[in-house]
Amino acid sequence: MIKVKLMKAERFEDLEIWKRRRVLNKRLYKLFGNLQDFIFRNQKLRASISVTNIIAKGFELRINA
Repeated sequence: MIKVKLMKAERFEDLEIWKRRRVLNKRLYKLFGNLQDFIFRNQKLRASISVTNIIAKGFELRINA
C-alpha cells in the first residue's frame, strides 16, 4: 500500500506534480535544444509546456469553482 501525504496547496506552484514537470521541461530543452529537426523539436517542447500549463489551469479552475 502506498501512503500519500496530502497537503493543501495555495498556489499551483506548490503542487509536487507541477514542480516535477518543470524539471522535466528543463531536461527536454537540454536534450532537444540543438536538434536540427525543428518541427519535431518544437512539437515535443510545446507538448511538454502544454502539460505544465494544463496542470496550472486545472488547479485554478478547481480553486475558483
